[in-house]
Amino acid sequence: MDLPPPPYLHPLRRLLSNERAWALFEHGTVVVVPDGEGGSDVADRARLALRHDAAQRAGSAAGDPAVERFADTGWIVSSSDPNVFTFVPDETLSEGVTDVVVGTVGRAAHEADASGGRVVHIESAL
Repeated sequence: MDLPPPPYLHPLRRLLSNERAWALFEHGTVVVVPDGEGGSDVADRARLALRHDAAQRAGSAAGDPAVERFADTGWIVSSSDPNVFTFVPDETLSEGVTDVVVGTVGRAAHEADASGGRVVHIESAL
């Protein structure tokens, strides 16, 4: 993990309590790691959950993301797994974009993270 933490890491920490571990991927996807899943490390469990979630396709009930404004720094784009979402920073979008555009950008970032699997930050549970 040689990338510097993104500027939106602090708001993500506020959103996600330290009660559960989570991993942040290179393109903004966050995976909250379910408790009690084997002995593998957080990054491995997050990659597995993300690969499984990425198999859901847009246009299906499980594949259409919801979009929500987040901390005046960007947008949260949901996925089919409630423990997986993608953060889309404001600076990557044009002003006044629609939720559909934000969702499309978030879904593309989600798929890039699922393909690349590069974790840039891990938060451990307390």
